[in-house]
Amino acid sequence: MFTPVIISQVLLYISALVTVGFTIYKFYNKKISKKTFLVFVFYSVIMCLYGISFIFYNPFLQYSPLHIISIVFFIYSGFILLYVKKHRKVIMWGIFAFYVLFNLLRIPYLWIYEGYTIYSILPLHICGISGLFMIARPFYLRGKSRFTKTLSKLLDNYLVCFAFLGALINVFFPPSHGFDLDFFNLRTFVSNVLHWSFFTVSIYYLLSGEIKPNKKMAIMNLFWLVPAYIMFIFLNSFFASNFFFTNSTGNPILFLFNLFPMWEWSLGNSIIEVNPIYWATVLGASILILFLITFLYELIDKIFVAKK
Repeated sequence: MFTPVIISQVLLYISALVTVGFTIYKFYNKKISKKTFLVFVFYSVIMCLYGISFIFYNPFLQYSPLHIISIVFFIYSGFILLYVKKHRKVIMWGIFAFYVLFNLLRIPYLWIYEGYTIYSILPLHICGISGLFMIARPFYLRGKSRFTKTLSKLLDNYLVCFAFLGALINVFFPPSHGFDLDFFNLRTFVSNVLHWSFFTVSIYYLLSGEIKPNKKMAIMNLFWLVPAYIMFIFLNSFFASNFFFTNSTGNPILFLFNLFPMWEWSLGNSIIEVNPIYWATVLGASILILFLITFLYELIDKIFVAKK
């Protein structure tokens, strides 16, 4: 019987065989270097290990072999993109297409079968916005004016910093729907694959130098990120959503939320529970991480350029 597990394993094993076979052929004909040969052989090994790890698919547990090798596979895939210049555009468009397809599956599923409101499942989380920028990137890069060039740098800076940050949060702080279920549960599968694909894309962009984060763009991003965060604090209260993790519902950093006391705020005839210390902490930490990622990239870039 062709279950999702068997299909996944077969696809990974076939991909590994094709990759290693093609790599040996290229190396034998002296079309690739020894370094490239070893990079792709190791990728084939990872794909085989990934296939074997699918025996741990139910329940899907954090830091299980399937979880760890999934992360290794998607991170290494970002590194592999550096070596496939000829087919890179096709692969990137494939990633974008999967992002759109998975969201088209996710939104109706959560709305119809899980009882979520349409507003609460829109792609307006940190990672959702990264995904929108990722899809829009081939189009906004075409602009030639000074404004569009600045806008491109601004959105790119957000993309690499917060796509990477969102993926890290998903890995190290399990969301309420991400674990302890069947890996092929639609909500679990789509959530994890979308977040892990951000590792692939952001790592490629950073390593290739195609996107270069800088402090000026980080500061400019704050001019819309801070107001957006404050806006979502109010909107989430009224629409039972949790964009930018301003409340406890489905919050992957719930431990941080519970550290601080809740206050009651009277708004007309309604009483809303607020957590201003948590909000200030999250906003401050996000700003710090934004600058930290930017600073580390600039430091690595300077060292690389100096050596070169």
